[in-house]
Amino acid sequence: MHQHNKTTKILDRNKHAVNAVVGETVTKTLNNLAEKFPETLLVWCHESYLEDLNIDAIATIFHHKRIMLRLALQKKFSTKQIGYVERSFFLKINKTVSYPTWLMHSCVGGVYAEVINQLKADLNYNENFNYYLNSLSKRAMVEGLFCYSEPKLLLENTPLRIDVEQASSFQLFKFVKQHYKWVWVFFLCMAYAVFEKKIKGFSVSKSIVL
Repeated sequence: MHQHNKTTKILDRNKHAVNAVVGETVTKTLNNLAEKFPETLLVWCHESYLEDLNIDAIATIFHHKRIMLRLALQKKFSTKQIGYVERSFFLKINKTVSYPTWLMHSCVGGVYAEVINQLKADLNYNENFNYYLNSLSKRAMVEGLFCYSEPKLLLENTPLRIDVEQASSFQLFKFVKQHYKWVWVFFLCMAYAVFEKKIKGFSVSKSIVL
């Protein structure tokens, strides 16, 4: 469980406390748990959704170890401007069914520990949790990971309890630089200027030097 990017509780499938450190960033906790329990399914859940987590469905929807799921929500971490760079059906999510997408968020989701361990060298656990999850899914899909938006993670008719933090323009440019060819950073900047009449020179220069 987490809140404000910090781990508040670590529970097993029966919602019993696990003997592990809490209070660290969620990304660091995930990395530590992946090392300690390399065969385990790791599920993250915001405190607001704990009682709505569909425990009985988890074994069914995580039907193999090469799968990563996130809750189907209206908003997502990546802003609509990612569409200037990637034109694919992964961005237009049908939220009523299990739908393939690399777009992740921190509200509710899960992935097997071995996926994190395999990509650990390419991931930075000091990143914002939402950024970390999107980086993980984007990289792992290329390696054969199946990523989905999954409404069955929560019980039916669960209301929206929290809003999803969206990426800043700097985070968007940084993400594009790290996960696409560098030329797409400049294309994204041009798209902002042409379609939105916005100049993003500072975000571009800041993302390039990192």
